[in-house]
Amino acid sequence: MRTIALVSGAFLAVCFANFGCGETDDDFPPGVTYEGEWGEEGHGPGEFTTVHDMAVAPNGNVYTVDPSTQMVNYFTAEGVYVGSWSFHSGDAIAVSPNTNVYVVNSIDYYIRYYTKTGEYLGHWTPRGDGFISGISVAPDTKVYIAVASYSGNCVQYYSRTGSFRGEWHTSYYPSALEVSDDGTVYVLGTDEYVRCYTANGSFLRRWRAGGHSASDITVGSDGKIFVVDCDECRIRYYDAEGTELGSWGWEGPGPGGFNLPDRLSAAPLSRVYVNDHYNRRIQYFHVE
Repeated sequence: MRTIALVSGAFLAVCFANFGCGETDDDFPPGVTYEGEWGEEGHGPGEFTTVHDMAVAPNGNVYTVDPSTQMVNYFTAEGVYVGSWSFHSGDAIAVSPNTNVYVVNSIDYYIRYYTKTGEYLGHWTPRGDGFISGISVAPDTKVYIAVASYSGNCVQYYSRTGSFRGEWHTSYYPSALEVSDDGTVYVLGTDEYVRCYTANGSFLRRWRAGGHSASDITVGSDGKIFVVDCDECRIRYYDAEGTELGSWGWEGPGPGGFNLPDRLSAAPLSRVYVNDHYNRRIQYFHVE
């Protein structure tokens, strides 16, 4: 996973034009259960100001990157603060199967990677220029990034230490991407379409995500694809062929209510985490 998926400047102004959400509906659909939440506004360790992305590690820990506090924080699966380290202008984050943590600085256009506790391991500058709008790590530890650029949009992939392995170009701005457990690459475009590719970029299929302002995508271990619509405060989920299976979310402060949900990340045991941006919290749900 995510970016903002990232909603930034001239490239990807997906959500921020309208802070309100769509219709209110405080009933969860069958199979979706609210499990909990955490979050507190502030600039200290474990606190949130403007979380731009989050990722779930193989052990269930949840990592967040917040450019306002310039911190990477990590928590247990239920939100208990574990630790943090500093990072300048972090925009996107991903965790590999071997628990390396990759953090993107889109402004200065580089990727740094760390151990799971924040020990610096190395960095690289991707090819070309533009805005890195998403990052995800494949089961074989290849690192995929989505690059939105006026000179040409693309998906690039690298070894786990930053050696270039390949790329393919897109005719649309990619706003987020996620690699599933079977190696399929799912790319969400600002045109609201989800496109699926093989690991080396061969096109498989596409479908249009519902709503009006899809900003992030994640894939569960059971193959469900989740897309967050930040304008409608809605999480929609699909099967691998793009058939919509259900949705939930509404505007509000209570469980299942959101105020600009912009990032999400799937975890083992059918759990989905959602960054509730202006409520300054992360909520998590069980989806059968």
